[in-house]
Order: sequence, then structure tokens, then C-alpha cells
Amino acid sequence: MIRQFFSGFTGILKSTLIVVICIAVCFALCFAFVWPVWFISQNHPDGFTIFVLILFSLLLLYAIIRKIYSNIKKTPDIKSKKTYFFKLISTTIRIIMAVCLIAAAINSVMSGNRAAGAIWFAVSIILFGLTGSLSNYISSRIKP
Repeated sequence: MIRQFFSGFTGILKSTLIVVICIAVCFALCFAFVWPVWFISQNHPDGFTIFVLILFSLLLLYAIIRKIYSNIKKTPDIKSKKTYFFKLISTTIRIIMAVCLIAAAINSVMSGNRAAGAIWFAVSIILFGLTGSLSNYISSRIKP
């Protein structure tokens, strides 16, 4: 009689136990991975920032190399390969240049030098436009 009474609760107890175990495993994994990252970021922010920037840069480099490789395999003629490779490299350089100049503008504004920030921002826009037109001109002159 007692066995029949408790047999109805076994499904509920199993489900509850599974939920509790899943919560405990999630808590343990979060504590094992998140706490060290938080601790390092709080105690060594410069090193942590450099590490994260290096990881992000490696991710970008991997994406660029993979894009180049996949497009070179698809394109049959040499001129298209050269043009694509040149445009990808020039676009990457333009983006890096723009980000650096805008970061310099933001840094100047944050340090209280608004005029220098405006100049850096204007220079970034002008150089971005000039390098774009130069890139288009050179890519149109590529010969097979």
C-alpha cells in the first residue's frame, strides 16, 4: 500500500532531482569559468585587456584569411583573384586606419582636448575617402 502511494511521486522526485542536478552543474561550471575571468579582470585589468584584444585580433585575422582562401578557390582567372585580394587588403587597412584615427579622436576628447579630437575626426574622414578613391583607381589598373 505504501509502495503504491510513493510510486506516484517517483516521477516528480526524479524530475525535481534532475532539475536540481542541472542547476548545480550550471552553478559549478559558471563558478569554474566565470569567476577566474572576473578575478583576473578585476586584479589585472591591463593584462586582461591586452589578452582580450589579442584574441579578438586573432579572430579577425582568421576571418580575413578564411575569406581570402574561400574566394581564391572559387575564382578561376588570375585578374579576379588579384583584384579581390587587393580590395580585401585595402578595405582591411582602411578600416584599421579609420578605427585608430577615431580612437585617437575619442582619446583627445576624453582628455579634454576637443579641438584636437575634432581635427583627428576630420582627418579620419578625409583619409578614409582618399584611400577609398585611391583603392578604386589602383584596382581598376590591375593587369592579369
